[in-house]
Amino acid sequence: MGAGDTDDSTGADTTGGETVDPTNVTTNVTTTTDTTGDTDESTTSVDPDTGSTTDDPTEGTTSGSTTDAESSSSGDESSSSTGTPETCGNGVLDMDEECDALDLDGATCDSLGFAGGTLACAADCTYDTSGCETCGNGVLDEGEDCEGDDLGGATCASIDMGFTGGALACDATCGFDTSGCTSLDQPAMGQVIISEIMPNPSVVADGDGEWFELHNPSETDTYQLGGCEIAGNEGEDVIPLPDLPIPPGAYLTFAPSSMEDVGFVPDYEWEVNYFLSNGGDVVTLVCDGMTIDSVDYDAFAFSAGNGLSLNLDPGSFDATANDDGDNWCDAQTEYNSNDTNTDLGTPGAANDLCPQPVVVDFCRLQFPNVINEDAGATLPVYGRVFEAGITDVSAGNDPAPGFGGQLGYGPDGTDPAVDGGWTWIDAVPNPGWDGTAAGEPNNDEYQVDFTVPAPGEYDYAFRFTADDGLSYLYCDGLDAGSSDGYQIENAGQMTSNGTGGVFELYFSEYVEGSGNNKAVEIYNSGANDVDLSACQLQQYNNGDDTVSFSLDLAGTLVAGDAFVVCRSSGDAELQAVCDLSTGNSAVNFNGDDSVALSCDGVLLDIMGTIGLDPGSYWPDPDINPDPSVDTQNETLRRNCDSVPDTDGTDNYDPGTDWTSFPQDTFDDLGQYICD
Repeated sequence: MGAGDTDDSTGADTTGGETVDPTNVTTNVTTTTDTTGDTDESTTSVDPDTGSTTDDPTEGTTSGSTTDAESSSSGDESSSSTGTPETCGNGVLDMDEECDALDLDGATCDSLGFAGGTLACAADCTYDTSGCETCGNGVLDEGEDCEGDDLGGATCASIDMGFTGGALACDATCGFDTSGCTSLDQPAMGQVIISEIMPNPSVVADGDGEWFELHNPSETDTYQLGGCEIAGNEGEDVIPLPDLPIPPGAYLTFAPSSMEDVGFVPDYEWEVNYFLSNGGDVVTLVCDGMTIDSVDYDAFAFSAGNGLSLNLDPGSFDATANDDGDNWCDAQTEYNSNDTNTDLGTPGAANDLCPQPVVVDFCRLQFPNVINEDAGATLPVYGRVFEAGITDVSAGNDPAPGFGGQLGYGPDGTDPAVDGGWTWIDAVPNPGWDGTAAGEPNNDEYQVDFTVPAPGEYDYAFRFTADDGLSYLYCDGLDAGSSDGYQIENAGQMTSNGTGGVFELYFSEYVEGSGNNKAVEIYNSGANDVDLSACQLQQYNNGDDTVSFSLDLAGTLVAGDAFVVCRSSGDAELQAVCDLSTGNSAVNFNGDDSVALSCDGVLLDIMGTIGLDPGSYWPDPDINPDPSVDTQNETLRRNCDSVPDTDGTDNYDPGTDWTSFPQDTFDDLGQYICD
């Protein structure tokens, strides 16, 4: 009924915009309102003419009682002692109220930051959010395991449900979704192996392009590498491995983090201080404190060439066989290249098959079987060989790819197949060979114009290969040759006699400095000038038993003077004292290489042991683990009471002949003074 209308049933009229029903007008009616248990009692009087009311407060303790008649007030109500707004509950949103009854002031659960649900108004006119939902609001709230992509740092392995890896997710109720988690075991010893190592890439820098590969040889089992680590030599950081399953037959690659195009996408990139040394290093996989596999390629008989990975033959895929360097070979498959260089390897794919040895059928040291000459003398030495399908093609020599021979000499009474210290010289087919005339038409004959080495007693022999040096057949003298195996007592016997000529040259100073600061000083201790054109500076790199790099010298070294050879990329201070500055690799030694001086084929002096790689420097740590002098990161000057080392096969120790000075000491180069 609107204001101003008359209710026919009561005859009520309208006064001042308010409708008053006389039948409902009550004067002096006492009402009570209970809000907290203690109520204010008031007397309300209603004027029948105006409809206005007046209150007569009366204190009392009446609780919850009213008269049958209801009272009407003008809006002044009592205030709760709990701080609830005085108007709360009247259904009208008043000041200091968030809401009132159904009036939520337009608010919803979503507008208050919740993900949804039903917002209500509490009895104290504040929002009741108990019906609102928090899951899905993008914030990880209390009581939730997760929220969208926010897993609170949890992983499959960290939630104590027996998982070892996999992909943990968050479900629609903000609980963990473990459907992507796995319970794979870490590998036990030998169940994952190291199958390929690239320490020396040529297309990109080592720090960008080094890598190694792990292989799972199992046909059925997947292993979890998460929690495992890769260790190297002492002093390097370890590489902690993340959640990384390795399925059956898989090849996983590991490389340093790089912005360069390394030719493939690694399965994991490390960002720690870990590197693969070109000359030799160790790679070890460790899981839960257990060594799963380890490869020490420093112990291999060969080192990785530039741009060639060390490739484990597929027939040797186990943790014992890959300890043997004979089961590794240079990779043959290209995986990266630029205009000038090519890198070979099979990162992340099946390994190349290593060439298989082809054993030569027969060989013999032919002539002479005894040499007794002065050091420096030259004479021809011959060896004969038979290989079916090659040497029997004609009665003359029948050269073939990968087929050839070498003459070697070494310490008296030693076996060249197993003992170090032998020097090998490539042989060539004898141009005058006539097999028919010699009575051996199926054999070929090779020769070496041999220069007798430094004074001493030696054995010498031939060896032949049909697989480009992968394997050799060693042959002694007498008619039986190799047919009865190599017999030390049947080896060639050589006596080298001293002449006192060129043997008065020797190394007097050695610089293995920082960066490219490398130099040697050669001293002429004799009374005569020496023509250096007959001399070579030689390097046996990383344990090679033949000369790896050779530098022909030139000029005349006057008696009592010194001649300095240095690397051309060294510091200007070093270049200032050089007689010969060169980029030849013979001067690029790294402490563990043997450096030799030879004139007319005679070894005059050597720093190191031919055929042995000591690891980092001379002396060999296995012989002298705590040397006072070594050949790495030092300048060495020869002691005046020492003599040149003309052996090359002994256990070299510079501490007996040299005095050490700090790295990059150049101030004495060019002179050698012994009073």
